[in-house]
Amino acid sequence: MVPKFVTTSLVSVLLLVMSTLVHAATPPQGSAAPAVDPYASINPYAEVFDPNSTDAMSRILRAPKFDLNSIRDPFVSFIDLEGERERELKAITERKQKKMRERFDSRVKEPLEDKDLTALNFVATFRMGDDNVAMVEDSKKQSYIIRVGNYMGKHNGRITKIGQGTMTLTEKRISPAGDIVDSEKVLTLPKK
Repeated sequence: MVPKFVTTSLVSVLLLVMSTLVHAATPPQGSAAPAVDPYASINPYAEVFDPNSTDAMSRILRAPKFDLNSIRDPFVSFIDLEGERERELKAITERKQKKMRERFDSRVKEPLEDKDLTALNFVATFRMGDDNVAMVEDSKKQSYIIRVGNYMGKHNGRITKIGQGTMTLTEKRISPAGDIVDSEKVLTLPKK
């Protein structure tokens, strides 16, 4: 059981606090200059609250404006949201890959693009006019002359440089993220 003097002192403290809050909320009567709020620039409610008004409805505070589309629904499972994000990323990746395939398929394929690089033998390099050219053979011993700019291999490998005994090609692959990744390979003549 709580002693009576403790409950009366608690009640008196509560009444004192409530009267202080009510007195602070009511503006002084007959005040000539309106009170200036130094925190009005950072208070989102300052534009709604008018301390000089005697109308009770003007004292109602309104919530700040926000975009409902940017807030996560609290009733949707977080796991479902992650699955939805993964599906969106997968769809974006598939669109990127489709665009890249269309871009790669839009040009006419050269005969060596159907063959894997491991099935081709690098035979020789020589000069033809002012250009260095290379010769490769497929598994059927058919020879092909290659210049800088030609394509070979199944991964859109473009010849970028032909040197004395070396050939450099850049392959464009589509990464799992859907981006184009350039990988450079240097082929050298086998030693005899």
